[in-house]
Amino acid sequence: MASMSDAAVQQLRLQGPPRRLQLFGPLPPNLKECRLLLPASLSSDGQSTSVRAQIARWREGAGEVRLSLPERTPPGEYAAQLEMNGEAQPVALRVEPSPRLRAIPAEAVLEARPGAAAEQTVTLSNEGNVAVRLPAASAVCLHDDNAWGDAFASTCRLESDDPQKLFNHFILALRKGYGGMLKLRIDQAGDIPPQMERTLTIRARLSEDLLPGHSYGGEVPLGPLLYSIAVKVLEGKRGDRT
Repeated sequence: MASMSDAAVQQLRLQGPPRRLQLFGPLPPNLKECRLLLPASLSSDGQSTSVRAQIARWREGAGEVRLSLPERTPPGEYAAQLEMNGEAQPVALRVEPSPRLRAIPAEAVLEARPGAAAEQTVTLSNEGNVAVRLPAASAVCLHDDNAWGDAFASTCRLESDDPQKLFNHFILALRKGYGGMLKLRIDQAGDIPPQMERTLTIRARLSEDLLPGHSYGGEVPLGPLLYSIAVKVLEGKRGDRT
């Protein structure tokens, strides 16, 4: 196989987040095998190792070469070697930041009477390659879980065939399901380093305007994670005994 020119070699670049690295630059024809030779700084035992690449949709000199590294691979630029059809060539390896959080439980459930306090303990695992900063306070927009169904049912029962009247009724009925903004306080806020986990507590005080016996839901951003918040409003008024 003919070797690539020095100018072409310098253009080879592997770039992307760790799990979705893509090769950019001129490639040899009839590419059948491609393997990345990692520098020692990226191997778990301090020794250079290799990772096999995937060659997709290769036809008539066009295609894609993709490669996956461990999610924890630190972002940055590295000098590496790319072995194509048995011939090693230098390649610029550019690993991009990949923030990723996993939460247990997958949904926080806040349960209390109107006006009372509620809390939920959550464990967050940083499975990405960069630190994730958690806010000490946030807010979530609440909507009644039954709002859409109730609005649709009441609109169907309306004794009218006027499209505008039906539409207006549906929108007004839907608005009744709006539960307002719920302010959240997050204990143990701050940065979570890569490959670390933290247990935190989400606290809130339910609005006295929420309807007892109803359930509300919303989502709050926690770093790269859009986390679900479920609010269950217990029967009774604030201060009532259980």
